[in-house]
Amino acid sequence: MLKSLYFPHDYNAIFDEGIEILIDDYGAEGYGIYWYLIEMMHREKEDGLKLESTKLNYSISKKFKIDINRVKEIIKFMIDICELFKHDEIYFWSERVLENKSKRNEISKRNSDNGKKSHKITKVEDLDWENK
Repeated sequence: MLKSLYFPHDYNAIFDEGIEILIDDYGAEGYGIYWYLIEMMHREKEDGLKLESTKLNYSISKKFKIDINRVKEIIKFMIDICELFKHDEIYFWSERVLENKSKRNEISKRNSDNGKKSHKITKVEDLDWENK
């Protein structure tokens, strides 16, 4: 079973200039693909998604019932025109997603450390059950 995680979603994201351009050109189709990519980036262990990933493009094509070449076109548009993602020669990513993942990792580590501290303090064999 997939672990369900939360990430913050700005309620005014639709008014971002890049998102507005995306919607003007690709409508709900582009907006849906954008949020699908954001969800994938939050789920992945790597910091980004591969630019020319046949598996990624095929997956989006099948899920959204869109021609694979159109998927590639929309992702390229998001990167080059809308500037919604940063990229290098191999990967593309969202700075916001990286921030969210970093915060999630910090919280997870802090909770783990606190759990370990709590466990050390309250070992079962150290509890005096008879006097409680």
